[in-house]
Amino acid sequence: MKTVTRIILIWPATFLLIFSLAACGVKGPVKPPLSRSPSAAKGLATRQIGDHLQIFWTIPKTNQDGSLLELQGFEVFRNAFAAGSACPECGQPGIPYLSVDLEYLQDVQRSGDRLLVEETSLAPGSGYFYKVVPVDTKGIRGAPATISTLFHPPPLPPRQPIVKRETRGIHLNWSPSGNEIAAAGFLGYNIYRREKDEPPPSAPINEEYLIDTTFLDVQAVPEKAASYLYTLRSVWRMGNQLLESADSPPATASE
Repeated sequence: MKTVTRIILIWPATFLLIFSLAACGVKGPVKPPLSRSPSAAKGLATRQIGDHLQIFWTIPKTNQDGSLLELQGFEVFRNAFAAGSACPECGQPGIPYLSVDLEYLQDVQRSGDRLLVEETSLAPGSGYFYKVVPVDTKGIRGAPATISTLFHPPPLPPRQPIVKRETRGIHLNWSPSGNEIAAAGFLGYNIYRREKDEPPPSAPINEEYLIDTTFLDVQAVPEKAASYLYTLRSVWRMGNQLLESADSPPATASE
């Protein structure tokens, strides 16, 4: 009886020892700590308007480890490639074509935390690869954001609209440039409105693309008709990309 009693008393301690040894063996690999370098720029995208290409992104707020980021600016790299290339980034130069200093912005537009770079003189039919690298105040470079896009021959803009003041709003009508109806990829029109002393707007006043060549702007104030400037753009889909034509000639309401 004493022997049995001793075995029963020792068993719990032995079990705990075996369990603890087994538990030590199930630990996963040690994960490296997150970097204290800047997080990648957010929302990197491109937009073609006529013969201009816009590249825009949002400024990150934190480092990759979640700590507060003290950002100095960005380095932007660009690489041209042939359409259909399997390696858009191959041959990318090691020197940035544009350095963005947030304290001294040049050739860069800022709206809140959004930055926009506009390029001209690109070759229609060519592709362009962009890499945006954040740089903190200590000169430490962070995670890159990349995007590739094709630059298409720009479509013709619509013709100048005729703008008339009405009781319910301001009425516009216009004629197509001639290639919208026959060409594949045409989606419709966008209308942009601004007052004469305001910069060009970034968003159209219509919520959906317009197929008809007439529109009543009920959000405008009829009494201010003479102070509004209206422009039109045709909108197209080329492959998986959207692009807009250049602006039509501006028009204002006739009294």
